Amino acid sequence: MTGRGPQRDGGPVFTGSPLAPPPDSYQDPRDHSQFHTIIRRITGEESYEGPKPPLPPGPRPPSPKVHVGGGPAPPAPPSFPAPGFAPPPPPVNVPAPPGFSSPFVSAPAMGVPAAGVSPFIEQPAEPAAPAAAAPEAARHGRLVALFGCKGGVGNTFVAINLAAALARTANVCLVDMDLQMGDILTSLNLEGRCAVSHLIREVRTGGETFNPRTVLDRHEGSGVYVLSQVHCLEELDLLKPSELVNLFGFLKTRFPYTIIDGLRGFDDNSMVLLDAADIILLVVSQDVPSVRAASRSMEIFRRIGYDPDKVRIVVNRYYKKALVTPSYIGMSLKTPHVELVRRDFPLALKSLNEGIPLHLMAPQSKIALDIDKLADALRDRDGRAAAAEQPGGLLQKLRFWK
Repeated sequence: MTGRGPQRDGGPVFTGSPLAPPPDSYQDPRDHSQFHTIIRRITGEESYEGPKPPLPPGPRPPSPKVHVGGGPAPPAPPSFPAPGFAPPPPPVNVPAPPGFSSPFVSAPAMGVPAAGVSPFIEQPAEPAAPAAAAPEAARHGRLVALFGCKGGVGNTFVAINLAAALARTANVCLVDMDLQMGDILTSLNLEGRCAVSHLIREVRTGGETFNPRTVLDRHEGSGVYVLSQVHCLEELDLLKPSELVNLFGFLKTRFPYTIIDGLRGFDDNSMVLLDAADIILLVVSQDVPSVRAASRSMEIFRRIGYDPDKVRIVVNRYYKKALVTPSYIGMSLKTPHVELVRRDFPLALKSLNEGIPLHLMAPQSKIALDIDKLADALRDRDGRAAAAEQPGGLLQKLRFWK
């Protein structure tokens, strides 16, 4: 048999993908059923028959609105005019819990039946005061968020070494947003003298006297500045979405690159940071559960309205002979932006145990060169789009910025 990838032997034929075809090592037709099984498990479909046709044109039944905050619910909308559809259910009045300030509400978490209710539902809110104009320097700082859609994919390892690679040419601040169990300080042998909450207080006063060398932890070998909260858990209540928006806006005026680690879900704090990020690196590994979790995350990003160029896939611990190839990962996630970081367990473990980034311990190793390539891609992207601002996400569209 000649050619590459799945053949026309009864299985699906994937066409039109901008990605490279699978490697020659998978020409054996006995492997085709395995590929199809993997695609079915990733997409959650019983039978995979290629891309589904678009839905026919026409009106769609509306979803019910949820009114949060107590008081009388708004009047029910008029009947849906499309023939064949029942009128939408009336608004559901859900009393807001004490201290509730999120612009999102998950209907199951609020006790509302999940049927027909969107996972993110617009809430009424008081008009926010217009934000002060960002300083000119803020346009030059870049916010890079690493999103680990599943535990164990090596998100923190990539974040530490990417920050160290970028720090070779610019000042970098690495922020651990795994507020309770983050391990960036441990992985870099740092004590943690300044917490995220401490810097929030500094920003409230204007941050005029802020000097990162005297305030933040700094890894001497790489020059990376580190900010964490794990050593000051009693002040977690200070880390509210509006405070984080101000904090990271401040960091963008002080650092050319701010790297965020520890984002693994879609809570309020994570959402404001994902919205504010200039680029999101979605870290995955070559296994079906990881790719399925990444697929769900990508679908949420698309529904929110993120620009496709804002999200890039990083396949960590890449292994050439793995059955789940980068081509199939890119095809499943519907993106051509796939970066590879090869696996080297002994070197990675030694780097974490000794608190030394790869470019200091083994700068010519394959895994270190892959990290350097990822850093160069970010620098090149910034050089080509330095003046361009990413379009706002869901929070900005609903005008919940504070």
